[in-house]
Order: sequence, then C-alpha cells, then structure tokens
Amino acid sequence: MKLFCNLLEGMEVHLLEATDIVADTQIALEKKLAEFGPFEGILNFNCILRTQQLHRMNQLDAYADLFKSYPSAGFSTYGEEYIGHINQTATMLVFKSDAEWMPPEPASENRLPNPLITLARDYRSARLQKIDELTHQLQEKDLQLQETTAALRQFNIILEEEMHERSKREEEIRHLSYHDTLTGLFNRRYYEEAMRRLDAPKFLPVSIVIADVNGLKFLNDTYGHEMGDLLIQKTAESLQRVCRETDIIARWGGDEFAILLPHTDTDNTLKIINRIQEHNQAVTIQGLPISVSFGVATRTHPDQDLAAVMKQAEDLMYENKRKESHGRSNHPG
Repeated sequence: MKLFCNLLEGMEVHLLEATDIVADTQIALEKKLAEFGPFEGILNFNCILRTQQLHRMNQLDAYADLFKSYPSAGFSTYGEEYIGHINQTATMLVFKSDAEWMPPEPASENRLPNPLITLARDYRSARLQKIDELTHQLQEKDLQLQETTAALRQFNIILEEEMHERSKREEEIRHLSYHDTLTGLFNRRYYEEAMRRLDAPKFLPVSIVIADVNGLKFLNDTYGHEMGDLLIQKTAESLQRVCRETDIIARWGGDEFAILLPHTDTDNTLKIINRIQEHNQAVTIQGLPISVSFGVATRTHPDQDLAAVMKQAEDLMYENKRKESHGRSNHPG
C-alpha cells in the first residue's frame, strides 16, 4: 500500500474503498447528461496517478471510449497535495448546450474520430511512452548500481584480506625483531630494553642470571650442528619450565642465556637455579645430561648500576665454568 500524502503525528486517517474508475466515470457522465442535457464538449483533467492505474489495469481504451460521443480533450495532471489528502481525482469541465437534448448516438465503427479525442490520445500515448522510457532508465540505473555495489563489496573483501595479511606480516616482523629464531626466547635487543625498563627502585631487588651451556662445541664437532642446536633448544625449554612468568629469559649469545628476575633476592634466585639443574639432569642428548654453568648477581640498592650487576654475574659464571671444567678434567671418569 502506498500513501501519497503528508500525515502528521496523531492524525486520524480514513482509507476509502477502491472502485472501478471506468464505471464511476460512466455513472458521473450519465448523471450530468440527465441533468444538463447534451454537451457541447468536455475538458477532462485526469490525475496522473489515475492514468497510471488505468494503464496498469489495461483500461485506457475503455476509459477513452466513454468520451467518443462528445467533443472532448483531456490531460493527465499532477494533483494538488494538501495536509492529510491528495487530489487524486478527475476534474471535468462540461460545456452545456441550449439545444434540445437527444440521447447520444451509438458509436459507429465508420465514424471519423474526433480531432480532440485523437489529440488527447496521442498526448496520452506520448506521456505513457515517456513514463515507460523513464522507468526503463531507472531499471538500468538500478542494475548498474547493483553491479557497482557488488564490485565494491568484492573490493572490500579483498582489501580486508590484504589488511589481515599485512597485519599478520607486521606481527611476524615484530616477533622476529624481539625473539630468537632457534629457541623462541627473547633476543639480546629485547633483553637490553627490558634492563632499561627495570632500572627503577620499584623493581628492587633485581637479580641477574647468566647461564652458559657446557659441551656445545663437543656436540657440534662430534655429532654435527643439529645436535648442537638441539642442546640449545633443550636448555631453553628447561629455563622456561622452571622460571616464572614475570622473569625475562633471553638468548644472549651462541651458548649463553641471560635472565632478569625482578623482586627477587639472591637466595630465591639460587633456589630457581637449583631447580633448573635438577631438571637438566633428567634431560639427555646422546646419553649425556644437559650441563649449564651459572653466575648470579643482585641489585639491592638504587645507586648500583644494573649493567655493572650483569657484568658481575657474567664474571661469576665464567669463574664457575672454569671450576666445573677443572673438576670434570680431574674426575677419573
């Protein structure tokens, strides 16, 4: 249902029952003919909406036949629109004759058409043809709009996929820039940035652990670099398994690891190292358990330089490594 009028909020609306335009017009003409007598002519202003309705219902010829017996001219017009209703009617001007009234003669097939009727029909036909052309153009534009919308939708899908792939690549690049490819641990770059972040009194005490894997060169020379890489990976897994989520573990060099432990004193750090050593004894490569040398240093006061604390842990690691190496060389096994 379409309403061609302006409706204000709260307005009461009455819908009239639809009737037959051709029958209603014939009744109206017959009443006026009986009241006024013969017509000299009829000027018909028909609402464009009524004309379109007649066209849709294939009643244009039947409507035109009502005026065959009278000189007439007609136009399809746009009705005047008011608040609450629209003038969707046919307004006719009937020209009365003073001659004695006679019933209209029946239409004859051989009768020449009235020029005004012909003119009105030609005008109506041209208007309807124009309406059909405009409707066809609108349909074509609607089809073009649908095709454009579909193309834009496909473009958006491709764009979203591209943005997702780009975001994924950027995430991979960020990950690689801060992680070691062999172990998945943080790399040296990230560890140095973490040291700068933890260089504040609120993180005290901060302990630093330097760990160096023993026997890497032996495995590389004897069994190949694949075994050496496996040793590095197993050591990294051991550090991750024992250390806490707040601890920062990084691969510092080829066979060296560095661990930052905020809010951790020396005693608690040594307990963590002991658990790592116990775990390493249960993991073997080529029949040999993992062996790692550790050095520990703790910053307890804000005046201490964190880089100097790390150097102290590194020196202790090398000292412990020499002692362990000397002990192994003197061992009868």
